[in-house]
Amino acid sequence: MSHPPYPVHDDEIDLFELAENLWQQKWMILSITIAVTLIATVTAFMIPPTYKSEAIISETNAAALAPINRFSASQTPSYIISGTELAQSDQNSPIQQVQPTHSSYAAYQEGDRLTPEKSFKLFYKTLTSADTLEAVFRDSNYAQTHSGLDTLNEKNTAALYEALRNNIKIKLIKSEVPRISVTLTGHDPALAASIINDYLIPLTIQKVIDDEEQTITAELNLEKITLMNDIQVLEQRYINNNLNRQNQLKQAIAMAEAGSIIKPQLNNISGNDSPQYLFLLGTDTLRAELAQTQFTLNQYRRITNTEQSSRNAPLIPGVAEKFYRFQQLDSIKPDFSNSTPVRIEQRASAPLTPEKPNKKLIIAVGLVLGAMLSVFIALIRIAIQNHKARIQVATLSAETPEHQPKTPA
Repeated sequence: MSHPPYPVHDDEIDLFELAENLWQQKWMILSITIAVTLIATVTAFMIPPTYKSEAIISETNAAALAPINRFSASQTPSYIISGTELAQSDQNSPIQQVQPTHSSYAAYQEGDRLTPEKSFKLFYKTLTSADTLEAVFRDSNYAQTHSGLDTLNEKNTAALYEALRNNIKIKLIKSEVPRISVTLTGHDPALAASIINDYLIPLTIQKVIDDEEQTITAELNLEKITLMNDIQVLEQRYINNNLNRQNQLKQAIAMAEAGSIIKPQLNNISGNDSPQYLFLLGTDTLRAELAQTQFTLNQYRRITNTEQSSRNAPLIPGVAEKFYRFQQLDSIKPDFSNSTPVRIEQRASAPLTPEKPNKKLIIAVGLVLGAMLSVFIALIRIAIQNHKARIQVATLSAETPEHQPKTPA
């Protein structure tokens, strides 16, 4: 029994035949390639250009931080005090140097000096904070400027803020001298440069300076409160001791009057000045001391009592040192406006050429993709044509009889 013939499939690829078939479809390939390239070209010119503005910031030097670090003085000032009062111009007054017991610059010791490295880290921390970016967004009117509209709803404002946050890139540059790169991409090169130069960097610098001023001011206020509390304790202790002495003298006078003791009974005192023997001093001596005690209490200047704060009156013993320290601290007004926490190595500039889109690259990619797409389509068409041809051959072979009938003689 014979079997019908089956078509033989040849899987070997004939490159010459394939090239010939592709050449036959050259106009289709060329048309698709040109069409895709034209689409890519139009797209490249229709995409809005995006510009990138960049600023470089590095560490400052010690001289730029001098206005801040002058509060880190290691030497504590001394005060010229005579006894318990400030020495007058009288050269005969016994002068002694009294060192304050409080560390008036407690917040500014040598270990707390603001070094360029510390200042750089503080700047970077402040620069990358959300509060700083929100302040820049608000102060620069970025939403209105970027959108060109006077009023925006909450949704649009939030979208513009998110766009600004995504377009700002802050990164540390590893080099011998630490640097910070601040870049902002946008469709308006002048606006991008202005946001960095006029808002972001100045605002960050000001926040660093304000933080230092607030820290120092807080420490100064804390020291002043401590000094004033000490002064209040000294004054109240002096007043209590004085009043207690007056009560002892009054009791002694009453006892002396009862015993008709007018003059001191020196032989009976025998050097004992205990309060129970004060009456032996006699009424004359006791009344004189009482008057002097009352006068002394009234003549002293009391800082915590404004009614007795005459500048001509002497200070209560022990108060002078602390009071003049308080005055010195009260006169300190931190002003760091001349300090520079970082150095602006490169200001942001408005670039002339956009970073995106890269028109040449887009057109080149369009050309390559167009060529690949057209060749792929051509190969599909060739494969379909070959498949149809094989089916036709197989059909013709099946319809042709294997043996022709013989003609009778």
